[in-house]
Order: sequence, then structure tokens, then C-alpha cells
Amino acid sequence: MTKLPEAFQELNLTDQQKTKIRNIYKSKKMEQLNDVRDKVNRIEDQDPEYENLLEEMDRLKKEVHGNIKRVLNSDQNNKLEELEKNRKFKI
Repeated sequence: MTKLPEAFQELNLTDQQKTKIRNIYKSKKMEQLNDVRDKVNRIEDQDPEYENLLEEMDRLKKEVHGNIKRVLNSDQNNKLEELEKNRKFKI
């Protein structure tokens, strides 16, 4: 079973929401995001591919983040935004 980031405990997720978010974390998009993140961490910032990888990583993060936000209710989304501002949660 995929373990959710600790910050999600503060959102009081239902079992159904937990399942949906776990599925997001096991998704192909998340796998792609992790692959791109690994590549970014391995190359120098002067590498010509670096900027393209950063753009791809940002696009994937936004997509995954949007998928998560669609699972949450408005109170949970507000709490998630608060956690992000306080840097307790990031994708």
C-alpha cells in the first residue's frame, strides 16, 4: 500500500479520498514526475536539457497537484494551501 505524505493526516481524509490520492501517487504521471526529478538532480544546471526538464517537472507537478485538489473538499483544499505556504507539503 502506498503511504501518503504525513501532511495528508492534517486533512482528515475519508477512506475514499485516501484511496483516490494513493492511486494518484501510484499513477503514471507521478512516475514520470519522479523520473524527471531524478534527471534534474543528476545533471548540471548548465546542461542544455536542464531548463526543459525543469519546465516538464513543473508541468507534471501542476497536473498531479490539480488531480489531488479535485479529490479534496473546499475546507481540505484551504488547509492544503496553508500547509503548502508553511512548506509542510509539496509534491
